[in-house]
Amino acid sequence: MAYIQSYQNLVRVYKYQDYYWSELGSLGFSGETGGGTLSLDVDSTGIPYIAYDAYDSYADCGNYTGGYVTNIQKYIVTSWEDVISRICL
Repeated sequence: MAYIQSYQNLVRVYKYQDYYWSELGSLGFSGETGGGTLSLDVDSTGIPYIAYDAYDSYADCGNYTGGYVTNIQKYIVTSWEDVISRICL
């Protein structure tokens, strides 16, 4: 399960195992999302991937600096790792 926490605009991801929900990764790993799009998928080996939009003031988005970007991450062992980051929207 994945959702954007409304009062801080942070991505939170949980897994259900042995009758309990546990959070994957640390709170705030995504940075502030602005409440945009969020997608979760799990590959055939059980690795979860998330894609979400976030504001990045340093992104080089063509004619301007800063803007919303898409990030794709996967969860490996204990943390989220970038697959693709900072794709300008």
